[in-house]
Amino acid sequence: MAILDAVLAPLEIALNKALTASPAALQQLAGEQQSLALYFRDLAWGFRLQPTVHGLQLQAGLGESRAAISTSLVGLARLLAGEDPRAMGDALVLEGDAEYAERLLGALRHARFDLEAELGALLEPLGAAGLGRGLRNWAERGRRGLAGLLLGEVQRGPESGGGLANGEEVRRWMDEVDDLAVSLDRLEARVLRSEQGSSQA
Repeated sequence: MAILDAVLAPLEIALNKALTASPAALQQLAGEQQSLALYFRDLAWGFRLQPTVHGLQLQAGLGESRAAISTSLVGLARLLAGEDPRAMGDALVLEGDAEYAERLLGALRHARFDLEAELGALLEPLGAAGLGRGLRNWAERGRRGLAGLLLGEVQRGPESGGGLANGEEVRRWMDEVDDLAVSLDRLEARVLRSEQGSSQA
């Protein structure tokens, strides 16, 4: 997503500023040379965290990496808050070297880097409010569509040959959609506050 790739350079600057202020974070990265791929399902966007002697370089796309994480912005926030990835179920898919992924994420924890807040600030001039509304509309259409599909399957019954989605899977999916809506609400609120502050200046 080109509009999101445009924020990687300033996001990298903010990230490395936080890392250099934390000796523990830099120690966590010392000697590491391979990348960690992050894919955000809610934004349909991914990039790689590549360790360097100065911190981390952010590279667009999902090339070859030692480990890869697929989750949402909310899911990453849960990870950075210390939640056990094994307890996150389908909210997170981790491929490759899990211990390596944990070391790189540990550096972000030590640096106390708020990725969601930084992205919100950087996306504002790129039309974050419109992006947020578009994603919310997509999420709401997906929720209504799934509800309609489930209702149809129930009405047709098992004799129709259609498989009924597992209730636990549906609940988790709905929770993901709700988490996305909350995340987008926060993003739009920050944009609105910034716009109000600019108009009053």
